[in-house]
Amino acid sequence: MAAVCAYWKSGCGSAWALKYWENYLENQAMDLHIDDVIELMQAFKCNRTHHRDYMRDMITKLFKKDVIIGKWADEIEYHQRRLVNFMKELEDLEHFDKEIW
Repeated sequence: MAAVCAYWKSGCGSAWALKYWENYLENQAMDLHIDDVIELMQAFKCNRTHHRDYMRDMITKLFKKDVIIGKWADEIEYHQRRLVNFMKELEDLEHFDKEIW
């Protein structure tokens, strides 16, 4: 996850390296936590190569079921600061999914 965040924040590196680390992230997606998803969304804001749709698709395909909905009760429900940060990032991405909101 850190390599993908670093690539998006810096804009440096090669496309094949980013693809490699994104594939690795896909394989490890179930083990991530809400804070990790928030950090990815914050890093994506600095990104200069991908459209917002790319991150919206990533949230829907990789994180929605296992991380966001699956860990909602444990990691977001009673943690107001995390909830606010998460919703701010979703709003910045203009990702308004009815199941998440």
